Amino acid sequence: MSYDRKPVRSTTRWMSFAVVFAAAGSILLLVTHAAQPTLGNAEAEGGKLASGASVIADATASGGKAVQFHVSTSGGGGGGGQSTVTGPSGSASPSGSSYGNHALSQWLTALAGRSSKPVNWVAWGDSITEGQGSSTVAGRWINQTLNGLRSAYPTSGVTGGFGYIPAWYGTYGPDSQWSTDPTGNASWNMDSNQMGNGPGLGLLTVTLQAGKYETFKVTGTSIDILYNYGGGSFSYKVDSSGATNVSASGGSGATGSKHVAFSSSGSHTVTISGVSGSVILEGVMTYNGDENKGIRLYDSAQSGATTGEFKAQISNLAAITAHVNANLVTIQFGGNDFESNDELSPSQVSANLKTFVSDIRSAATGHEPSIVIVVPYNHTGTNGLGYTWPQYVSAIKSVTTADSSLGLIDLTTFATEGTSSPYLSSTDQAHPNNSGQTRLASMVESYLEDK
Repeated sequence: MSYDRKPVRSTTRWMSFAVVFAAAGSILLLVTHAAQPTLGNAEAEGGKLASGASVIADATASGGKAVQFHVSTSGGGGGGGQSTVTGPSGSASPSGSSYGNHALSQWLTALAGRSSKPVNWVAWGDSITEGQGSSTVAGRWINQTLNGLRSAYPTSGVTGGFGYIPAWYGTYGPDSQWSTDPTGNASWNMDSNQMGNGPGLGLLTVTLQAGKYETFKVTGTSIDILYNYGGGSFSYKVDSSGATNVSASGGSGATGSKHVAFSSSGSHTVTISGVSGSVILEGVMTYNGDENKGIRLYDSAQSGATTGEFKAQISNLAAITAHVNANLVTIQFGGNDFESNDELSPSQVSANLKTFVSDIRSAATGHEPSIVIVVPYNHTGTNGLGYTWPQYVSAIKSVTTADSSLGLIDLTTFATEGTSSPYLSSTDQAHPNNSGQTRLASMVESYLEDK
C-alpha cells in the first residue's frame, strides 16, 4: 500500500481523489489563528499550543543520542527576548535522529533573532508532510509544530499567520476533505511528470486565464501573492473592494510576488483572477502581524510526490525556497519512491536527495538554511524493483552520513503502514490520523527545539 495518490496495487484512493477534485468549490478555506485553530465547524487538533508547554517525548521515540542545546528566552511572559544556547543535555528526539556537525546552528541563530527578522521554515515532502489523514488543514503536524514552536519561542506583539497556502491541495477524502480548498474555476493539472501547471512550492499551481479565478479565505493582516514570471496579467480584490491589476511579466527568477496589505486585521476573502494571457498562480502567503518578524511556515509538499518528480523542477524549487529566505528546509520523501507508479531504486533516491541539498545551497546565496532530512516511517514487503524498505532507509540515511552538516529525523519508530496503529488512519492504514498528526508534531518539534 502506497502513502499517496498513485498506488501500484490499488486504484481506489486515486479514484476517490479525482472525485473529490471534481467537486471542487464545495468547501472554502477558513484559517484562524487563535490558540485552537478551526476549519469550518471542525475543531483542529491543538498540539502543544498553551504558553510554556513542554515537549513530552513518546516512549518509543526517545532513544536518540542527539545533543540538546537548551534555548532560553530573556524577558517576560510576553516573549520576544533573545534566545541563548546554554549547554548540552539528553535527547528527546525520535530514535536514530542526529544533528551532524550541528546542523541546526543556522536555524537556532535565526530563532534567536526572531524579534527583529522573520524565521522561515520550508517543508518539502509528499502526503505525509502535506497532511493527508488530518481531518482539518490546520490540524496537520506541520501546523501543530509551527504552533508549538511559536509557543516555545514567542515573539512580542506577533500572533502569526497560517503560512503559505498553495493554489490547491493534493489531499483527498474521506479523511482530508479540505482538498477542495481554495475554491475557483482555474485550470489545474494532474500530469504526473509536472504535477501542476508550473513551478511553485509543492508543485501545486494553477493557470489563470482570462475570466478564471481562485478564492482564498484567510485571517490576518496581509498576504503575498506568489506567481510565475511570464506573460499576461491578473487581478486581485479583497472582500468587496475593486479589482487591482498586476502584470506577471518583466521579472526574473522563478517567482514573482505581490504584497497586499488589508485595511484591517481579521477574516478576508481574496479573489485572484486572470485578466490577460495565462498566468501561473503558485499560492498565497498569509501573515498576521508576522510580516517582519516571528516564525513562519511555507508548505512545499504534495501527495503522491517522488524525489524524481521534485528533481524535474529542482532548479525552480530551490530558487523559490531561496526567494522566501528559508532558514530551515525539511526534506521528507521515500514512500512513493518505494511503492508507486514511479518507483525509484534506493541509489536513485539518495542521489536525488543529494541534488536537492546541493541546489538549495547553491540558490541560497548569502542566506543558506539549515537542512534536515526526514526518514519516513516503515513499509513492509518488497517493491516492484525487488527492494525492501530497509534498503531505502539506509539510502536516505547515507545522505546525512556523507554530509555531517545535514540533520536527520528518523521517523521509523512512528508506525508501520499497512498495519493497525492508533496513529494511522483506519481508512487506509497509511497516513497519520489526528492522533498521529499530534504525535508527529511532538517528535519533530522536539528535534527543532533542540531537545
